[in-house]
Amino acid sequence: MAIFNRALVILKVFLGVKESKDIPKRGSITAIGGVFFYFSDYLLMVIAASIVATLRYYNWSIFEIFFLLWPGNILVGYLIIIANDGSGIDFTFFQGYSRVITEFQLKRQTSKILKIIITVPVSAFLVFWQGAAPIIIFLKTRKNIAKGILTFILISVSGLQMAIWTWLYVYGYEGVSDIIHLIRNK
Repeated sequence: MAIFNRALVILKVFLGVKESKDIPKRGSITAIGGVFFYFSDYLLMVIAASIVATLRYYNWSIFEIFFLLWPGNILVGYLIIIANDGSGIDFTFFQGYSRVITEFQLKRQTSKILKIIITVPVSAFLVFWQGAAPIIIFLKTRKNIAKGILTFILISVSGLQMAIWTWLYVYGYEGVSDIIHLIRNK
C-alpha cells in the first residue's frame, strides 16, 4: 500500500494536480496529447526523409540539404514549445518530468551520482531523438533561464539534431539507391 501511495504522489506531481480525483481527467488529456505529439513526430520524420530523398535524387549536397532542413527544425521546435505552453497540455511530458525532479530532489551522494549517470543517456536521447523543444520545456519549468539562452539551445540543439538526421537520411538514401541500381543491373 505504501508503494501505491508513493506512486500516487509521484503521479500527482507529474500531472501537476493537487487532488487524486483530478488524475483521470488530467492523465487522459495528457496521454491523448502525448499520442498526438509522438505520432506527429514520426510523421515529420517521414516528411524529412522524403525531402532528403528527393533532394539527393536531384544531386543536392549533404550541406545544402542540412541548411534547408535546419531552419525547418528550428521552426518545428518553436511551434512545439508554443503549442505545449499555450494548450496547457504537457504533451511532451517534460513539464511533468521537471516537476517530479524538482519535487523529489536527490540528497544523498549515491543518489547524486546516479542522477549524473542517468543524465548522460537522457541528454543524448533528447538531442538525437526529441530535439530542442522538450529540453526547453523542461528547463523553463525548472528554472528562470534567460530567453537568449533558451534561443541558443533551440538553435544549437536543432542544428546538431538536424546534422545527425541529415547524415543518416542521406546515407540511408544512398544505400537504398545503390541496392536498387545493383538489382536493376543484374
